[in-house]
Amino acid sequence: MTDQVRKIFTKRATVWPHDYRTVRAYKYFRSSYLISAILGYNFFPFTIFKSRFVIIIFTIYALSVSIGFSYLVLSYVKYLDRSPYVYIAAEYITTVILLLFMNADNRAQFLRSLEFIDDKLHVDGSYYYRIQKITQVFVIIVILMRFFYSMAVCFSFRLNCDESPIIVFTSGFILIAVDANQIPRLITFFMIKFRVSLLRNKVENLFQNIGISVIDTKDKRKSLLLCQDIYEDIIDSVNIISNQVDPFFLLSLVCSFPKIMLLLYNIIVLQKRGVPIIHLVALGLEAMQWALIPCLPGILFEMTRAHVDKMKLFLLKHYKDSTRNNYPIKAEIKEFLDYIEIRPCRYLLYRFIPVDLSLPVCLFHLCTTYLIVMIQFSHLFDDAA
Repeated sequence: MTDQVRKIFTKRATVWPHDYRTVRAYKYFRSSYLISAILGYNFFPFTIFKSRFVIIIFTIYALSVSIGFSYLVLSYVKYLDRSPYVYIAAEYITTVILLLFMNADNRAQFLRSLEFIDDKLHVDGSYYYRIQKITQVFVIIVILMRFFYSMAVCFSFRLNCDESPIIVFTSGFILIAVDANQIPRLITFFMIKFRVSLLRNKVENLFQNIGISVIDTKDKRKSLLLCQDIYEDIIDSVNIISNQVDPFFLLSLVCSFPKIMLLLYNIIVLQKRGVPIIHLVALGLEAMQWALIPCLPGILFEMTRAHVDKMKLFLLKHYKDSTRNNYPIKAEIKEFLDYIEIRPCRYLLYRFIPVDLSLPVCLFHLCTTYLIVMIQFSHLFDDAA
């Protein structure tokens, strides 16, 4: 009976379509894909067009921009051994190369799986329109913040803005590109969180009516089985997109720590040199941004897990009530609880780094420890100053 109900009240895709242009989400992110292409990122699956000419032209452009701009900035920056631009350029070039040679099918499958989940949760196109606006706001904020930071970097790292405006442009371009690479990852985790919150609301609404009848029991049984399938689809979608997210997530985490510590080191050195306080404040804010942005997915996924935990507690409460009152729906509740226990909502970066609140906490403790060490030995920086 359970299998028959699932077949009737769920919509599963047995075969992924080869033409991913039919994915509805693509039309809402066209402007984002265009900006990504300008930055040298192949977020849009150009393989859809089956055009070798387009792929070759874009590959040449992306490699030329990433390597050329990085070389210009690194060749001009003085005190290169103390500049975070080395790690910024390395992260930018590596990201461009990974995106050029990474298969876009998983990204399209993830968006397709979200469409199937949206059909079951009755999510309309206005949600994607809202996501599009949020993405645009993020891009505008990144550009404005980078403009402010670039002006501070011009004076702090001996970049002469008047004599070399090209270097100012290229350095700002690279910084914006590195920040823009974080936005798709944040949007991905936000979309997962949104659907889990809708699923939790759907489960809680099932038990709003106290009265029990034969028809009501059948409807609740069918709806609860549907909710279990939605939860399964969400977990499957997380597994699908992990292959796309993990390389860039790990790269961002690995590069963020040396960037933060080099900025803190330069703040100490520049403070001894008598640099105006506005430059030190700008560098401090930039260090905070570099620490926060890579950890935001962990915060978002912790919020997602909180929704799942609340849903589990809600189901457990009603399972106890149904057991005491011998309600017929208790078997479906028990099955749902067992499934959540077997497949918990968690994200492991390459199956060994948990993506949750422990991520920003660990990075904070690591940076704090090394900052204390640098302050203790700050008298050794006198020669550098």
